[in-house]
Amino acid sequence: MCMDLVWIKNGQFLHQVYFNILQGMMDVLPRWERWTYWTVTISSICYSLYLLHLEGKKLKSDLYYSNFQAGWSWIASDQDLTDLEWLVWRNWLTTFLFYNGLHIVISQLCFCLKVQPQMRAAIVVVYDLSAIALVLGLRPLAMFLLKFFIVYLLTYTQRISLLTITCCTFTALSLSRTFVYTQVEYLALTTMDLRFLYQVSNGFFELNLFSFAVEKVKLSTSKATTRPTLFDYMYYVFHVGKFFDGPIYLFPQFYSDSQTSSSPIPRCWRESLFRVARLIFWALFLELQAHFLYLSALGENLDGVKQLSLPALLGMCYIQGQFFMVKYVLLYGMSGEFLRLDGVSPHPWPRCISWVYSYVDMWKHFDVGLYQFMKTYIYTPLGGSTAGPIRRVLASGICFFFIYAWHGATKALFIWCLGNYLTGLLQAAATALEHSHFGLRLKSYLGARNEQRLRAFLITPIYITSCWHIFYFFYGDKIAWNIAERMFFKASWGPVCIQYFIFTSGIHCALQLRQKFARGCQEMKSQSSCDKKKQ
Repeated sequence: MCMDLVWIKNGQFLHQVYFNILQGMMDVLPRWERWTYWTVTISSICYSLYLLHLEGKKLKSDLYYSNFQAGWSWIASDQDLTDLEWLVWRNWLTTFLFYNGLHIVISQLCFCLKVQPQMRAAIVVVYDLSAIALVLGLRPLAMFLLKFFIVYLLTYTQRISLLTITCCTFTALSLSRTFVYTQVEYLALTTMDLRFLYQVSNGFFELNLFSFAVEKVKLSTSKATTRPTLFDYMYYVFHVGKFFDGPIYLFPQFYSDSQTSSSPIPRCWRESLFRVARLIFWALFLELQAHFLYLSALGENLDGVKQLSLPALLGMCYIQGQFFMVKYVLLYGMSGEFLRLDGVSPHPWPRCISWVYSYVDMWKHFDVGLYQFMKTYIYTPLGGSTAGPIRRVLASGICFFFIYAWHGATKALFIWCLGNYLTGLLQAAATALEHSHFGLRLKSYLGARNEQRLRAFLITPIYITSCWHIFYFFYGDKIAWNIAERMFFKASWGPVCIQYFIFTSGIHCALQLRQKFARGCQEMKSQSSCDKKKQ
């Protein structure tokens, strides 16, 4: 769960690099100290999850806002399927696999028949629109097409500001309860699954609209000899491989990759087969753990959370983050493999949160597509990459406001985004201090060992604060506040100090993994450079 295998083009694994990563042992600290941190971290996680299992079973009958269903026949336990996103995905998995598989078959036939990329896009667009209509209905498809052609026609004004206002209006309407209720009734979204699928699809759809519209305006003022056609834009926006579950792809990369004239399957089938096997393993793992850890049901019940012991509560918070990460590995991973077979280079999978201690890095590496979208269309145009610190702070704030609005604009989401924004500013200030004259002198004075100890000690409160903010995203404001009260505000000094030591031990483990991973990647690049020189 904590680390992806490193894969290179010839299809071989760098066994030694991966082994070094899993060892996770840096030479800076004494061996006994390193082993102490690992022992404390792993034993604390195991103990917390064990208590969560026992206490969750006892509280099961009191969890009113939950969805328990009969589990696997060979396990004498019900399965917690309270998480709506996971429930909808598993319910519709067969349907998605069928429509995506048929999309690949049609696309590969076009490759075999030497169909030109523009004609292939037109053929596949007709199929994708049909698939969307069969899943969501004709009225939702008509709504999507109406938005698409409104934006498409507005691109001829060559005014990005007008396109921005239009797309922001679409998002604002999605936040209006009155509009949403009227839309749901008109579009005949009769089940919870359909309403959820439409809401998620519409969120990704509107970002794709903005990306193609801005790039179309840029191309109209450039000297490019070849320009995308209407079907190329529709192929990007309505591609069934990423329409329902994402992730976000920027139009330039997607269009460039999709213009290939030969099938990518002979080049990538081995890698795709291995990655699909990993996805199947993690899907089965999530299904299995839902029999024993009722984290989703507990996360919907404030009374149940209040009855958990503090270690079990911390175990719930830890495994919720892991569950969320693996869930999006599956959502984005499955879409990515279908896109890979269609010639589009997929994004890296969400990075494991077990060793990402910086939430600035979390934003960069968890959802790569969303990060690229914000950087390309919000942060950079506002001068965030070239202007002074005030403009960068302002641009970052607008990015987080966009995240707040795009995710639903609730009170809990506001606290989550504001907390992450302020934490990011604090981390940026700490990084600047570290590279200042004072910071360099302090590092020289402390030495490598004490520097790492001090780094882990100072990172811990920022990390804990970031975790608290994401609890608002996971659980809402009431449960998140209850967690904070029990962890710190109403806890005695003894438990607080123990928690701080456990968190600091985990940060030490994450630092070791990160540094070892960076060293392994550097060795891989050096070896690759040497091989190229020999050739």
